[in-house]
Amino acid sequence: MEVCRQRRQQGHSIPRLSTLAAKRASREASWRPRTRDSTSTSSSLQPRRYREVKCVVIVAIDIGATWTRVAVFEQRRMLAKKVFGTAGGEKLLERMVEAVLELVDRGSIDAIGVGTIGPLDIRRGAIVKSPNIGGKTIELGKPLAKALGTPTYIVNDCVAAVWGEYVYGIGSENLVYITLSTGVGGGAIVDGHLLLGRHGNAHEIGHMVVDVTGFMECGCGGRGHWEAYAGGANIPKFAKKLVQVWAEKNPNIKRHKFYQSVLEGVTVEKLYQTARQGDKLARAIVDEINRYNVVGFTTTTNVYDPDTIAVGGSIALNNKDLVLEPIARAVRESRDLVTAPPKILPATFGHEAVLYGAAAIAEEPPKHLLKAIEYNTNNT
Repeated sequence: MEVCRQRRQQGHSIPRLSTLAAKRASREASWRPRTRDSTSTSSSLQPRRYREVKCVVIVAIDIGATWTRVAVFEQRRMLAKKVFGTAGGEKLLERMVEAVLELVDRGSIDAIGVGTIGPLDIRRGAIVKSPNIGGKTIELGKPLAKALGTPTYIVNDCVAAVWGEYVYGIGSENLVYITLSTGVGGGAIVDGHLLLGRHGNAHEIGHMVVDVTGFMECGCGGRGHWEAYAGGANIPKFAKKLVQVWAEKNPNIKRHKFYQSVLEGVTVEKLYQTARQGDKLARAIVDEINRYNVVGFTTTTNVYDPDTIAVGGSIALNNKDLVLEPIARAVRESRDLVTAPPKILPATFGHEAVLYGAAAIAEEPPKHLLKAIEYNTNNT
């Protein structure tokens, strides 16, 4: 990035991290993207060739609906990380800045990348009325760049994740990232071009309609949205409404030992754990959630024509046998596809996909992102 080139041209050395972070770095082996076995049914893709590392110290931030993660990267290696519960408004910004400064000196940062829940106004770097944080609008771009005094790049969390896969991981020119977590989201690269859209929301696949009956209401107020059926924040409500409908048709369901747990608001973790243990009612609920997941994955495939879909998020990654494998099988066999089925794989960087993606956005921001944002004083 320009800030790095200027420092080197002026004969300045790049500042190092704190002694604590340096010690931690010395204990950690350098990360490498996974190279998948070519005999595996999941993928034979090799990681994209590394480009020259341009910046030494990068701050990456992942703002999720439940947790916010702040990490420091040096030479594409994560050195230190802090995690705290996501809060709204000025408190979120304040806690982010505090976390950054606890990890690294202000003057040592070359760039900041942020992957956040949306919707966004990408020009301002603002979260706009996100249903996952109480419908609040939070200005991040200008306040964060000013507080930390360094170029800042803010994109949707899944856009960051798919860019991380492109720059550091899978490297496909036609690639989609989907998260199944508190919410449902996506990011897409088509012919090597990261899709952003007019406001930075070209990828809000969690709000595509997967059920025209509108059985469930989404947190955004719409009905029939994918996230209303498969997002972790909505699954307990969907499961409850589902078994109540089933019980009207078959009252014997009420005798099932898991029925009452669902009515009381079963957690997502408990639902999948119970399904894995062989409970028929829990498994039926999971299968119904997957039915909507398959509609979402199939429609996403028809829209973007990817050769690979990388999947992240706690629901998918913690339940690969009940989520990823059935979805991949159903998409392969689907008659609704108008293109070749993609490979469907776990995200290369697992639960930290957005952090690595935010680091990639800061290190190699796409040119059209640089043109779009208005909050950096010098973003070229």
